[in-house]
Amino acid sequence: MTEVSFVTGGTGFIGRYLVRRLIDMGHTVRLLARNAEKAKGLFGDSVEIIGGDVSDREALIRGVDGADFLFHLAARVGDYGPKREFYNVNVGGTKALLDAWEETGGNKRGRLVYMSTNAVTGMKRITVTDETAPYSNTGGVYGITKGIAEKMILDRCAEKGLDGVVVRPSVVYGPGSTNWVLRPLERMKAGKMIYIDGGRGHCWHIYVDNLIDAVILAAKSDRAKGEIFIISDGKDDTTWKEYFTMLAHCAGYPAEAKNLPKFAAITAGWAMYLLYSLFGITPVLTPMNVGILTSGAGVSIEKAKSILGYKPKVDLDEGMRRVGKWLKEEGLV
Repeated sequence: MTEVSFVTGGTGFIGRYLVRRLIDMGHTVRLLARNAEKAKGLFGDSVEIIGGDVSDREALIRGVDGADFLFHLAARVGDYGPKREFYNVNVGGTKALLDAWEETGGNKRGRLVYMSTNAVTGMKRITVTDETAPYSNTGGVYGITKGIAEKMILDRCAEKGLDGVVVRPSVVYGPGSTNWVLRPLERMKAGKMIYIDGGRGHCWHIYVDNLIDAVILAAKSDRAKGEIFIISDGKDDTTWKEYFTMLAHCAGYPAEAKNLPKFAAITAGWAMYLLYSLFGITPVLTPMNVGILTSGAGVSIEKAKSILGYKPKVDLDEGMRRVGKWLKEEGLV
């Protein structure tokens, strides 16, 4: 019998990879999409497009009713922005999805896989972080609201007999990535690349196909119910300077960059965030992205390896080779 998967956030960078994997696996895919034309352009007739967003009760009920798997990727992402948008989408949208799932008998079938973020435990990493780390407010409003959604899912599942799993990816890169491929390359091309603290911070990267492998394992594993899994490539000693140098080389750009001392970056990040909060001036730096780029330690994937059997298949060298190939094929370099 064909398995049915309902996906929110399926037209985003990670979501596109997940939807295509599910199609390849033979799933019937229902896709919640605010922009039906965009979804149609990406997937054609391979998916059932349900118009609406995570605040649309009727659309959510259509999506979850009878589904075997729910993949909740829709989110307000970013290191700044109106707080109400983060709360409305990340918290309110998750509650609406849980309500729809419970209303349609979610306690009798189906598993929810929630795409969270390692930002829920903050950015001040001194030692390697695992799933036992407490929630923190140093991940900005994005990390705070994703943490609230995580707790809501796990609490509701425990109380109502629902089956939920949380996946926390780290820095997700690959062909199509805006944050960790295209934007840095734009700065390199313009000669405006800056390394904070000499680029010595730890880059806990994950190639997007590795992440999708982990998501599918989390959906299928009998031992995953009610669990949280941190996911990365498992090589957290990569520095940001090493990552950006490899990215520059695969695009044929110079890897030179100016250095901004850590203290100056932290000060500038808070000052720019304050100016944004008061006057709406778009910040170049924020406390959250300074934290990401200056992290002193990585994250542990031992739990995912032990329980899910997760094993990263694409290392950084191969991932960057694929990124370079994509950039050339798309005429971006």
